[in-house]
Amino acid sequence: MKVFKLILILFCSVFLFASCQNNEAGWTELFNGKDLSGWTANEHPGSFKVEDGLLVANGPISHLFYTGDFKKGVFRNFELKATVKTEPNSNSGIVFHTQEQPYGPLLRGYEIQINNSYERPGDFQELKKTGSIYGIRNIYYPTVKDGEWFEL
Repeated sequence: MKVFKLILILFCSVFLFASCQNNEAGWTELFNGKDLSGWTANEHPGSFKVEDGLLVANGPISHLFYTGDFKKGVFRNFELKATVKTEPNSNSGIVFHTQEQPYGPLLRGYEIQINNSYERPGDFQELKKTGSIYGIRNIYYPTVKDGEWFEL
């Protein structure tokens, strides 16, 4: 069973994915910092919780999909900002242009890798580090340290 850890906090009190509207209003908060309203987890919903205004991911592999009302979760021509902090041996990511599915590896979309120090036992070694667009533009060295907040 694959385990991952990730702690997220976002700008303007708290926001996760932000769609940049072409006006002065700017960013739209999709995560309210209180609960998981507007978000749906698959496989292991217990892997996600809100703690002290932070979205915390810790546990067996699962995916958290935005299912709220804003643009019905369909985003194009957007910018995304997240302030992220990882713990040692974390492996996660933010996936966009995907669609909700009940289980398994995501079949569509692009993943921005969040992995500063993850090492998996066995033959496979995950070499793609934080900031990689998984399988498209890979970064093979850590650019940030575990335990420190950074903007993604």
